[in-house]
Amino acid sequence: AQYSNVVVDSLSLEVSDGYATMTAELLGQFPGTDTQTESYTQETEFAYHNYVAKFGTSVSNANSGSATPLKGFTLNIANNVQLDEAFLSGSNEITASGLVAGALEITGSYTLHFEDTVELAKYKANTKNAMVIIFTGGLIGAAEAEEINIALGKVILTGQPIEYNIDGLLVLTQTFSTEYDATDKEITVVVTNEEVGTDY
Repeated sequence: AQYSNVVVDSLSLEVSDGYATMTAELLGQFPGTDTQTESYTQETEFAYHNYVAKFGTSVSNANSGSATPLKGFTLNIANNVQLDEAFLSGSNEITASGLVAGALEITGSYTLHFEDTVELAKYKANTKNAMVIIFTGGLIGAAEAEEINIALGKVILTGQPIEYNIDGLLVLTQTFSTEYDATDKEITVVVTNEEVGTDY
């Protein structure tokens, strides 16, 4: 089957104590037939121990800072596609430019070990920080590595930290949303891998 004029309406990433999982919701035209031959490559499976989180006043400040160990991380990206707009012409087919993105919405949560009142203070002061999540895989050549780098420009905590007791250890979960920032934007994602001898 072949699906034409497809866009990603929403994407969610979740990492806890196992593999990182990603789920995408796609919108597109009704399927047709296709004669292409499938080909597959061995993918890298990232897990909780492959990523670090960094916080700072800006993305560059966060990148130069120390890594914060996380127990869990979720990220939800919604394009809020205005599906009804695609059918205003009366056609039952979606054209290449027929799907219009709505207001970008980025939310999520992170969980870390309780050490002090820093997280509560961030929530009380309505502190806006940049957040960078870096997944690192195997080496590509001698100097480069497989990597997924997610930079969130301005993260705002949207709820009071929730405290959990796991095996006698206290952890805190913070929920957040992301605001637009003129310098760092809402979100930037850079993926580095190796495909047919080329680094992307």
